[in-house]
Amino acid sequence: MGGSQLKQLKASLHASGLSRTSAPKDARKRKNQSSGSLAHRNDKFATIGQEFNKFDIREEKQKFEVVTRKGKVEETKKGKPGQSRAAGTELVRDHVGGKSVGGQGADKSVGSL
Repeated sequence: MGGSQLKQLKASLHASGLSRTSAPKDARKRKNQSSGSLAHRNDKFATIGQEFNKFDIREEKQKFEVVTRKGKVEETKKGKPGQSRAAGTELVRDHVGGKSVGGQGADKSVGSL
């Protein structure tokens, strides 16, 4: 799969059956009725999104293998720094911003945020 990321995305959407560019309107109606639920479609979108966000997942480096009592080797931990950072800033914004009602913000003279 060569070319730009946009071309790769369009090709993967077309291969998974999520592209509507070439199907006429009547064919789309029949396909939507038989294709399944919205959750199945969202799952396909999520898997395609994970393929294209390679840099969003960070794997922790292991110095040595860790074996459990049952004899299984533990896998490396994987983190998503972009998502955790976005969630943290959203929490801070909600907490400090003090969603104002009627033009009055949170009372900061008491010491509460």
